[in-house]
Amino acid sequence: MIFSALYELYHRLEGDPDYEIAPPGRSYQKVSFVVVLNPDGSLFEIQDARQPQGKKLLPRRVLVLGSTKPSGSGYNPCFLWDSPAYLLGWDPQKPTRAKQAFEAFRTKHLALEKDINIPAYSAVCRFLERWQPERAAEFPILEDVGTGFGVFQIRGEMHFVHEEPEIVKFVEQHPEIVEWEHEEGDSPKASKPAMTGQCLITGDFGPIARLHPKVKGVANAQPSGATIAGFNDSAYWSYGLEQSFNSPVSKEAAHRYITALNALLEGPKREKHRLVVGNTTVAFWTERPTPTEDVFVAFAAEGSDALASELAQDEAVRAKLEAFLKALRQGRQAYAELEENPEGTGYFILGLAAPTPARIAVRFFHRGTLAELLANLRRHYEHIAIERRFGDSAKRPDPEFPSVRLLLRETAREEQDIPPLLSGKLLETIVTGARYPEGLFSAVMRRIANDRVIT
Repeated sequence: MIFSALYELYHRLEGDPDYEIAPPGRSYQKVSFVVVLNPDGSLFEIQDARQPQGKKLLPRRVLVLGSTKPSGSGYNPCFLWDSPAYLLGWDPQKPTRAKQAFEAFRTKHLALEKDINIPAYSAVCRFLERWQPERAAEFPILEDVGTGFGVFQIRGEMHFVHEEPEIVKFVEQHPEIVEWEHEEGDSPKASKPAMTGQCLITGDFGPIARLHPKVKGVANAQPSGATIAGFNDSAYWSYGLEQSFNSPVSKEAAHRYITALNALLEGPKREKHRLVVGNTTVAFWTERPTPTEDVFVAFAAEGSDALASELAQDEAVRAKLEAFLKALRQGRQAYAELEENPEGTGYFILGLAAPTPARIAVRFFHRGTLAELLANLRRHYEHIAIERRFGDSAKRPDPEFPSVRLLLRETAREEQDIPPLLSGKLLETIVTGARYPEGLFSAVMRRIANDRVIT
Protein backbone atom coordinates (compact mmCIF):
# COMPACT_ATOMS: atom_id res chain seq x y z
CA MET A 1 0.00 0.00 0.00
CA ILE A 2 2.81 2.44 0.86
CA PHE A 3 4.71 1.74 -2.35
CA SER A 4 1.55 1.97 -4.44
CA ALA A 5 0.68 5.37 -2.94
CA LEU A 6 4.18 6.68 -3.62
CA TYR A 7 4.11 5.23 -7.14
CA GLU A 8 0.92 7.18 -7.82
CA LEU A 9 2.47 10.29 -6.31
CA TYR A 10 5.33 10.06 -8.82
CA HIS A 11 2.89 10.55 -11.70
CA ARG A 12 1.60 13.71 -10.06
CA LEU A 13 5.02 15.16 -9.23
CA GLU A 14 6.76 14.40 -12.51
CA GLY A 15 4.67 17.06 -14.24
CA ASP A 16 5.56 19.73 -11.69
CA PRO A 17 8.95 21.37 -12.41
CA ASP A 18 9.17 22.66 -8.82
CA TYR A 19 9.83 19.11 -7.58
CA GLU A 20 12.67 18.35 -10.03
CA ILE A 21 11.63 14.73 -10.53
CA ALA A 22 14.34 12.71 -12.23
CA PRO A 23 13.38 10.44 -15.14
CA PRO A 24 14.27 6.71 -14.98
CA GLY A 25 18.00 6.09 -15.10
CA ARG A 26 18.85 9.55 -13.75
CA SER A 27 18.93 11.30 -10.39
CA TYR A 28 19.54 14.67 -8.79
CA GLN A 29 22.80 14.84 -6.87
CA LYS A 30 24.47 17.53 -4.78
CA VAL A 31 27.45 18.70 -6.83
CA SER A 32 30.16 20.71 -5.07
CA PHE A 33 32.90 21.02 -7.70
CA VAL A 34 33.47 20.92 -11.46
CA VAL A 35 36.57 19.55 -13.21
CA VAL A 36 36.96 21.91 -16.19
CA LEU A 37 38.97 20.46 -19.08
CA ASN A 38 40.45 21.90 -22.24
CA PRO A 39 39.20 20.23 -25.45
CA ASP A 40 42.40 18.15 -25.59
CA GLY A 41 41.70 16.70 -22.13
CA SER A 42 44.25 18.75 -20.20
CA LEU A 43 43.06 20.23 -16.93
CA PHE A 44 42.06 23.91 -17.03
CA GLU A 45 40.88 24.29 -13.42
CA ILE A 46 38.75 22.83 -10.64
CA GLN A 47 35.85 25.16 -9.93
CA ASP A 48 33.67 25.51 -6.86
CA ALA A 49 30.11 24.63 -7.92
CA ARG A 50 28.49 25.53 -4.61
CA GLN A 51 25.99 28.36 -4.45
CA PRO A 52 25.52 30.94 -1.68
CA GLN A 53 22.46 30.51 0.50
CA GLY A 54 22.44 32.99 3.33
CA LYS A 55 25.90 32.86 4.90
CA LYS A 56 26.60 29.33 3.67
CA LEU A 57 27.79 27.77 0.44
CA LEU A 58 25.59 24.81 -0.44
CA PRO A 59 26.02 22.17 -3.19
CA ARG A 60 24.19 22.65 -6.46
CA ARG A 61 21.50 20.13 -7.42
CA VAL A 62 22.44 18.60 -10.77
CA LEU A 63 20.64 15.96 -12.81
CA VAL A 64 23.16 13.18 -13.47
CA LEU A 65 23.18 9.80 -15.18
CA GLY A 66 22.49 6.96 -12.78
CA SER A 67 20.72 6.65 -9.46
CA THR A 68 21.91 7.27 -5.92
CA LYS A 69 25.40 5.96 -5.32
CA PRO A 70 25.34 2.84 -3.10
CA SER A 71 27.60 2.31 -0.12
CA GLY A 72 29.77 -0.77 0.14
CA SER A 73 33.21 -2.20 0.61
CA GLY A 74 33.89 -2.57 -3.11
CA TYR A 75 34.47 0.12 -5.72
CA ASN A 76 31.37 1.73 -7.21
CA PRO A 77 32.40 4.24 -9.91
CA CYS A 78 29.56 6.40 -11.19
CA PHE A 79 29.32 7.53 -14.81
CA LEU A 80 30.85 10.98 -15.37
CA TRP A 81 30.21 12.08 -11.78
CA ASP A 82 31.47 10.99 -8.39
CA SER A 83 33.38 12.01 -5.26
CA PRO A 84 36.93 13.45 -5.30
CA ALA A 85 38.25 9.98 -4.48
CA TYR A 86 36.89 8.55 -7.72
CA LEU A 87 37.27 11.55 -10.01
CA LEU A 88 40.74 12.61 -8.81
CA GLY A 89 42.03 9.93 -6.47
CA TRP A 90 41.93 12.41 -3.59
CA ASP A 91 40.99 11.52 -0.02
CA PRO A 92 43.47 12.60 2.69
CA GLN A 93 41.91 10.18 5.17
CA LYS A 94 42.20 7.11 2.92
CA PRO A 95 44.84 7.87 0.25
CA THR A 96 45.45 4.25 -0.77
CA ARG A 97 41.75 3.48 -1.23
CA ALA A 98 41.29 6.78 -3.10
CA LYS A 99 43.92 5.83 -5.67
CA GLN A 100 42.28 2.45 -6.16
CA ALA A 101 38.87 4.14 -6.53
CA PHE A 102 40.34 6.43 -9.20
CA GLU A 103 41.74 3.43 -11.05
CA ALA A 104 38.27 1.82 -11.03
CA PHE A 105 36.73 5.06 -12.34
CA ARG A 106 39.40 5.39 -15.05
CA THR A 107 39.09 1.75 -16.16
CA LYS A 108 35.31 1.99 -16.46
CA HIS A 109 35.37 5.12 -18.63
CA LEU A 110 38.27 4.16 -20.88
CA ALA A 111 36.56 0.85 -21.66
CA LEU A 112 33.54 2.73 -23.08
CA GLU A 113 35.38 5.28 -25.24
CA LYS A 114 35.19 3.30 -28.48
CA ASP A 115 31.45 2.84 -28.10
CA ILE A 116 30.67 6.46 -27.23
CA ASN A 117 33.23 8.12 -29.51
CA ILE A 118 32.42 11.81 -29.14
CA PRO A 119 35.00 14.59 -28.54
CA ALA A 120 33.78 15.65 -25.09
CA TYR A 121 33.89 12.10 -23.74
CA SER A 122 37.30 11.49 -25.31
CA ALA A 123 38.58 14.63 -23.57
CA VAL A 124 37.55 13.10 -20.24
CA CYS A 125 39.35 9.88 -21.17
CA ARG A 126 42.55 11.79 -22.05
CA PHE A 127 42.36 13.53 -18.68
CA LEU A 128 41.93 10.23 -16.85
CA GLU A 129 44.92 8.75 -18.68
CA ARG A 130 47.21 11.64 -17.73
CA TRP A 131 46.00 12.60 -14.29
CA GLN A 132 48.23 11.88 -11.29
CA PRO A 133 46.32 11.80 -7.96
CA GLU A 134 49.25 13.47 -6.19
CA ARG A 135 48.38 16.70 -8.03
CA ALA A 136 45.07 17.00 -6.18
CA ALA A 137 46.89 18.62 -3.26
CA GLU A 138 47.53 21.64 -5.51
CA PHE A 139 43.83 22.57 -5.41
CA PRO A 140 42.66 23.96 -2.04
CA ILE A 141 39.04 23.90 -3.20
CA LEU A 142 39.03 20.13 -2.60
CA GLU A 143 39.59 20.73 1.12
CA ASP A 144 36.44 22.86 1.21
CA VAL A 145 34.14 20.54 -0.71
CA GLY A 146 35.20 17.45 1.25
CA THR A 147 33.36 14.38 -0.04
CA GLY A 148 30.92 16.36 -2.21
CA PHE A 149 30.30 15.11 -5.72
CA GLY A 150 31.94 16.52 -8.85
CA VAL A 151 31.25 16.51 -12.60
CA PHE A 152 33.17 17.28 -15.81
CA GLN A 153 32.85 20.26 -18.13
CA ILE A 154 34.69 21.31 -21.29
CA ARG A 155 36.05 24.84 -21.20
CA GLY A 156 33.78 27.24 -23.07
CA GLU A 157 30.74 24.95 -22.92
CA MET A 158 27.66 25.92 -20.91
CA HIS A 159 26.66 22.33 -20.11
CA PHE A 160 28.38 19.43 -18.36
CA VAL A 161 29.86 16.49 -20.26
CA HIS A 162 27.24 14.06 -18.98
CA GLU A 163 24.57 16.33 -20.48
CA GLU A 164 25.83 15.84 -24.05
CA PRO A 165 22.82 14.53 -26.06
CA GLU A 166 24.85 11.72 -27.63
CA ILE A 167 25.99 10.52 -24.19
CA VAL A 168 22.47 10.66 -22.75
CA LYS A 169 21.16 8.70 -25.74
CA PHE A 170 23.92 6.09 -25.39
CA VAL A 171 23.12 5.52 -21.71
CA GLU A 172 19.40 5.23 -22.47
CA GLN A 173 20.26 2.48 -24.96
CA HIS A 174 22.67 0.80 -22.50
CA PRO A 175 21.12 1.33 -19.03
CA GLU A 176 23.37 -1.32 -17.50
CA ILE A 177 26.17 1.27 -17.49
CA VAL A 178 24.51 3.22 -14.68
CA GLU A 179 22.62 0.45 -12.89
CA TRP A 180 23.87 -0.75 -9.52
CA GLU A 181 23.98 -4.49 -9.04
CA HIS A 182 25.61 -4.67 -5.65
CA GLU A 183 25.23 -3.22 -2.20
CA GLU A 184 27.08 -3.10 1.08
CA GLY A 185 29.07 -6.28 1.56
CA ASP A 186 28.82 -7.36 -2.08
CA SER A 187 31.72 -7.58 -4.46
CA PRO A 188 31.14 -5.29 -7.44
CA LYS A 189 32.23 -8.11 -9.73
CA ALA A 190 29.82 -10.64 -8.31
CA SER A 191 27.38 -11.84 -10.94
CA LYS A 192 23.76 -11.59 -9.93
CA PRO A 193 20.95 -13.42 -11.67
CA ALA A 194 18.54 -11.42 -13.79
CA MET A 195 14.88 -12.01 -13.12
CA THR A 196 11.60 -11.06 -14.72
CA GLY A 197 8.24 -11.39 -13.10
CA GLN A 198 5.01 -9.69 -12.13
CA CYS A 199 5.42 -6.40 -10.27
CA LEU A 200 3.48 -6.20 -7.01
CA ILE A 201 2.84 -2.49 -7.55
CA THR A 202 1.76 -2.31 -11.19
CA GLY A 203 0.81 -5.90 -11.98
CA ASP A 204 2.90 -5.69 -15.15
CA PHE A 205 5.52 -8.26 -16.16
CA GLY A 206 9.08 -7.05 -16.60
CA PRO A 207 12.60 -6.91 -15.08
CA ILE A 208 12.48 -7.15 -11.29
CA ALA A 209 14.71 -4.95 -9.12
CA ARG A 210 17.14 -7.00 -7.05
CA LEU A 211 17.99 -3.88 -5.05
CA HIS A 212 15.78 -0.84 -4.57
CA PRO A 213 17.30 2.66 -4.67
CA LYS A 214 18.19 4.32 -1.36
CA VAL A 215 15.91 6.64 0.59
CA LYS A 216 17.40 9.98 1.61
CA GLY A 217 16.37 12.60 4.12
CA VAL A 218 15.47 10.33 7.07
CA ALA A 219 16.82 11.53 10.41
CA ASN A 220 19.69 9.41 11.81
CA ALA A 221 20.13 7.53 8.51
CA GLN A 222 23.38 7.77 6.59
CA PRO A 223 23.58 10.78 4.21
CA SER A 224 24.05 8.57 1.16
CA GLY A 225 20.67 6.96 1.82
CA ALA A 226 19.25 3.89 3.51
CA THR A 227 17.21 0.85 2.51
CA ILE A 228 13.47 0.68 3.08
CA ALA A 229 12.84 -2.61 1.24
CA GLY A 230 15.29 -5.49 1.40
CA PHE A 231 15.94 -9.00 2.66
CA ASN A 232 19.58 -9.24 3.70
CA ASP A 233 19.42 -12.58 5.49
CA SER A 234 18.57 -16.02 4.17
CA ALA A 235 16.07 -16.45 7.02
CA TYR A 236 13.75 -14.02 5.20
CA TRP A 237 14.01 -15.61 1.76
CA SER A 238 11.29 -17.92 0.50
CA TYR A 239 10.63 -20.22 -2.45
CA GLY A 240 14.25 -19.84 -3.49
CA LEU A 241 13.87 -16.08 -4.01
CA GLU A 242 16.68 -13.99 -2.57
CA GLN A 243 16.90 -10.33 -1.54
CA SER A 244 14.20 -8.11 -3.05
CA PHE A 245 13.22 -10.83 -5.54
CA ASN A 246 11.34 -12.17 -2.52
CA SER A 247 8.94 -9.21 -2.82
CA PRO A 248 9.04 -8.52 -6.56
CA VAL A 249 8.88 -4.89 -7.68
CA SER A 250 9.87 -3.92 -11.21
CA LYS A 251 12.92 -1.73 -11.72
CA GLU A 252 10.75 1.02 -13.15
CA ALA A 253 8.30 0.95 -10.23
CA ALA A 254 11.14 0.88 -7.69
CA HIS A 255 12.67 3.95 -9.32
CA ARG A 256 9.35 5.78 -9.32
CA TYR A 257 8.27 5.17 -5.73
CA ILE A 258 11.72 5.94 -4.29
CA THR A 259 12.05 9.05 -6.46
CA ALA A 260 8.70 10.31 -5.18
CA LEU A 261 9.63 9.62 -1.54
CA ASN A 262 13.01 11.31 -1.92
CA ALA A 263 11.28 14.32 -3.48
CA LEU A 264 9.20 14.66 -0.32
CA LEU A 265 12.09 14.14 2.09
CA GLU A 266 15.00 15.85 0.36
CA GLY A 267 13.68 17.65 -2.71
CA PRO A 268 13.30 21.40 -3.20
CA LYS A 269 9.79 21.29 -1.70
CA ARG A 270 10.71 19.27 1.40
CA GLU A 271 9.77 22.15 3.75
CA LYS A 272 6.09 21.54 3.08
CA HIS A 273 6.24 17.73 3.12
CA ARG A 274 8.85 16.70 5.72
CA LEU A 275 8.64 16.95 9.50
CA VAL A 276 11.00 15.49 12.10
CA VAL A 277 9.39 14.73 15.45
CA GLY A 278 11.85 13.16 17.87
CA ASN A 279 13.47 10.28 15.99
CA THR A 280 10.58 9.93 13.54
CA THR A 281 10.69 11.52 10.09
CA VAL A 282 7.22 12.22 8.77
CA ALA A 283 6.20 12.66 5.12
CA PHE A 284 2.83 14.23 4.35
CA TRP A 285 1.10 14.64 1.00
CA THR A 286 -2.33 14.78 -0.61
CA GLU A 287 -3.55 13.07 -3.77
CA ARG A 288 -3.65 16.40 -5.60
CA PRO A 289 -2.23 19.87 -4.80
CA THR A 290 -4.21 21.35 -1.90
CA PRO A 291 -3.92 24.26 0.54
CA THR A 292 -3.77 21.75 3.40
CA GLU A 293 -0.70 20.13 1.83
CA ASP A 294 0.95 23.55 1.72
CA VAL A 295 0.52 24.29 5.44
CA PHE A 296 0.03 21.04 7.39
CA VAL A 297 3.72 20.44 8.15
CA ALA A 298 4.23 24.04 9.26
CA PHE A 299 1.18 23.74 11.52
CA ALA A 300 2.29 20.37 12.95
CA ALA A 301 5.72 21.83 13.72
CA GLU A 302 4.65 25.21 15.12
CA GLY A 303 0.92 25.01 15.85
CA SER A 304 -0.83 28.36 15.64
CA ASP A 305 2.59 30.00 16.13
CA ALA A 306 3.21 29.16 12.47
CA LEU A 307 1.54 32.49 11.69
CA ALA A 308 4.63 34.19 13.12
CA SER A 309 7.09 32.00 11.22
CA GLU A 310 9.17 32.99 8.22
CA LEU A 311 6.98 30.82 6.01
CA ALA A 312 3.94 32.97 6.85
CA GLN A 313 5.64 36.07 5.45
CA ASP A 314 4.37 34.87 2.08
CA GLU A 315 0.86 36.33 1.82
CA ALA A 316 -0.54 33.33 -0.07
CA VAL A 317 0.78 30.89 2.54
CA ARG A 318 -0.45 33.08 5.37
CA ALA A 319 -3.95 33.13 3.89
CA LYS A 320 -3.94 29.32 3.73
CA LEU A 321 -2.73 29.08 7.33
CA GLU A 322 -5.49 31.41 8.50
CA ALA A 323 -8.09 29.36 6.61
CA PHE A 324 -6.67 26.18 8.16
CA LEU A 325 -6.90 27.62 11.68
CA LYS A 326 -10.43 28.87 11.01
CA ALA A 327 -11.43 25.36 9.92
CA LEU A 328 -10.14 24.03 13.26
CA ARG A 329 -12.07 26.67 15.20
CA GLN A 330 -15.41 26.52 13.40
CA GLY A 331 -15.57 23.03 11.92
CA ARG A 332 -17.31 21.97 8.72
CA GLN A 333 -18.91 25.31 7.96
CA ALA A 334 -15.41 26.73 7.43
CA TYR A 335 -13.97 23.82 5.44
CA ALA A 336 -15.11 25.32 2.14
CA GLU A 337 -12.86 28.35 2.68
CA LEU A 338 -9.87 26.00 2.89
CA GLU A 339 -10.62 23.09 0.56
CA GLU A 340 -12.84 22.71 -2.48
CA ASN A 341 -13.71 19.06 -1.79
CA PRO A 342 -12.39 17.91 1.60
CA GLU A 343 -14.62 14.81 1.68
CA GLY A 344 -13.36 13.62 -1.71
CA THR A 345 -9.65 14.48 -1.44
CA GLY A 346 -7.28 11.98 0.14
CA TYR A 347 -4.24 12.59 2.33
CA PHE A 348 -1.31 10.33 3.21
CA ILE A 349 1.04 10.44 6.19
CA LEU A 350 4.09 8.19 6.53
CA GLY A 351 6.32 7.91 9.60
CA LEU A 352 9.85 6.57 9.14
CA ALA A 353 12.74 5.90 11.50
CA ALA A 354 16.31 4.68 11.12
CA PRO A 355 17.08 2.07 13.81
CA THR A 356 20.47 1.68 12.09
CA PRO A 357 22.10 4.16 9.68
CA ALA A 358 21.65 1.79 6.72
CA ARG A 359 18.07 0.60 7.35
CA ILE A 360 14.72 2.35 7.53
CA ALA A 361 11.73 1.16 9.53
CA VAL A 362 8.13 2.21 8.92
CA ARG A 363 6.64 3.57 12.15
CA PHE A 364 3.19 4.24 10.70
CA PHE A 365 1.25 4.88 7.50
CA HIS A 366 -2.25 6.24 7.25
CA ARG A 367 -4.52 7.51 4.54
CA GLY A 368 -7.91 9.16 4.70
CA THR A 369 -9.82 12.22 3.51
CA LEU A 370 -8.99 15.80 4.38
CA ALA A 371 -12.37 16.08 6.09
CA GLU A 372 -11.37 13.23 8.41
CA LEU A 373 -7.97 14.81 9.06
CA LEU A 374 -9.49 18.17 9.98
CA ALA A 375 -12.13 16.51 12.16
CA ASN A 376 -9.49 14.55 14.07
CA LEU A 377 -7.31 17.62 14.57
CA ARG A 378 -10.33 19.58 15.76
CA ARG A 379 -11.27 16.81 18.21
CA HIS A 380 -7.70 16.68 19.52
CA TYR A 381 -7.70 20.37 20.35
CA GLU A 382 -11.12 20.10 21.98
CA HIS A 383 -9.80 17.27 24.17
CA ILE A 384 -6.73 19.17 25.35
CA ALA A 385 -8.46 22.53 25.62
CA ILE A 386 -7.41 24.56 28.66
CA GLU A 387 -7.80 28.21 29.59
CA ARG A 388 -4.68 30.00 28.42
CA ARG A 389 -2.71 31.69 31.19
CA PHE A 390 -1.49 34.34 28.77
CA GLY A 391 -4.11 35.22 26.15
CA ASP A 392 -3.90 37.13 22.89
CA SER A 393 -3.53 40.46 24.72
CA ALA A 394 -0.35 39.31 26.48
CA LYS A 395 3.11 40.23 25.24
CA ARG A 396 3.90 36.55 24.71
CA PRO A 397 0.56 34.74 24.45
CA ASP A 398 0.25 31.02 24.87
CA PRO A 399 -0.55 29.40 21.50
CA GLU A 400 -4.19 28.83 20.71
CA PHE A 401 -3.23 25.52 19.09
CA PRO A 402 -0.03 24.13 20.67
CA SER A 403 2.16 22.08 18.35
CA VAL A 404 3.10 18.44 18.80
CA ARG A 405 6.65 19.50 19.68
CA LEU A 406 5.36 21.87 22.39
CA LEU A 407 3.27 19.10 23.93
CA LEU A 408 6.22 16.72 23.87
CA ARG A 409 8.43 19.36 25.46
CA GLU A 410 6.22 19.19 28.56
CA THR A 411 7.05 15.52 29.10
CA ALA A 412 10.67 16.11 30.16
CA ARG A 413 12.92 18.83 31.57
CA GLU A 414 15.43 18.46 28.76
CA GLU A 415 14.55 17.83 25.14
CA GLN A 416 16.93 14.88 24.90
CA ASP A 417 15.00 13.17 27.71
CA ILE A 418 11.71 13.01 25.77
CA PRO A 419 10.84 9.29 25.32
CA PRO A 420 11.97 8.53 21.74
CA LEU A 421 9.03 6.31 20.80
CA LEU A 422 6.50 8.80 22.13
CA SER A 423 7.13 11.50 19.51
CA GLY A 424 5.93 9.77 16.37
CA LYS A 425 3.20 7.89 18.24
CA LEU A 426 1.65 11.11 19.55
CA LEU A 427 1.47 12.67 16.09
CA GLU A 428 -0.03 9.45 14.73
CA THR A 429 -2.80 9.37 17.34
CA ILE A 430 -3.63 13.04 16.82
CA VAL A 431 -3.97 12.63 13.06
CA THR A 432 -5.96 9.38 13.21
CA GLY A 433 -8.14 10.14 16.22
CA ALA A 434 -6.86 7.11 18.13
CA ARG A 435 -6.27 6.95 21.90
CA TYR A 436 -3.31 8.95 23.14
CA PRO A 437 -0.27 6.80 23.99
CA GLU A 438 -0.21 5.82 27.65
CA GLY A 439 3.38 7.03 27.86
CA LEU A 440 2.18 10.61 27.39
CA PHE A 441 0.10 10.56 30.57
CA SER A 442 2.78 8.92 32.70
CA ALA A 443 5.53 11.24 31.39
CA VAL A 444 3.50 14.38 32.16
CA MET A 445 2.56 13.11 35.62
CA ARG A 446 6.21 12.42 36.41
CA ARG A 447 7.10 15.95 35.30
CA ILE A 448 4.40 17.45 37.56
CA ALA A 449 5.48 15.30 40.51
CA ASN A 450 9.10 16.33 40.11
CA ASP A 451 8.67 20.02 39.33
CA ARG A 452 5.53 20.79 41.37
CA VAL A 453 4.60 23.24 38.63
CA ILE A 454 1.73 22.92 36.18
CA THR A 455 2.06 25.10 33.10
